[in-house]
Amino acid sequence: MQLKFIGILSLILLLAANNAQAQTAPTNDLKPKLAEQAMSLNTSIAQVWSGGYWTENARWGHIRYIVTTQGFEHVTNKLFVQWMEQIDGTDEVRLLEQISITEVNDLFYVFGVPQCVGSPQCTNSRLALTHTYTYETSNLNIRLTGVGSYEISPEQ
Repeated sequence: MQLKFIGILSLILLLAANNAQAQTAPTNDLKPKLAEQAMSLNTSIAQVWSGGYWTENARWGHIRYIVTTQGFEHVTNKLFVQWMEQIDGTDEVRLLEQISITEVNDLFYVFGVPQCVGSPQCTNSRLALTHTYTYETSNLNIRLTGVGSYEISPEQ
């Protein structure tokens, strides 16, 4: 009886050890290129929004807003707009232009991604801001006027 118990216990321990190895195997098989790509990602990127669309001459694509975060005690954000170009006849998209929204990036604000206002084209958007030190809130309107250009106006 005692021998059967030891045999069953050994079998259970062997199965548990094999199961533990099976659970860790996928991380061991992680392709080096994927691991390298993951390690090279920009960790300051807090939010990304892609949508809307733009056209200029024979080019077309969608808009992407990127919000980055920096700081510890007084966190601030920066906002970038990218014009992503659709390559005709393919599923490929490439970055055509990127700009920094300096009116908020050079100050001390926290915010999320801008919200589309008006049309599905999303060339007009609203950005809700909170000042990092005073906690004062405000809204800005961002109007994309063409590839690589924009206008800012305070919300009335």
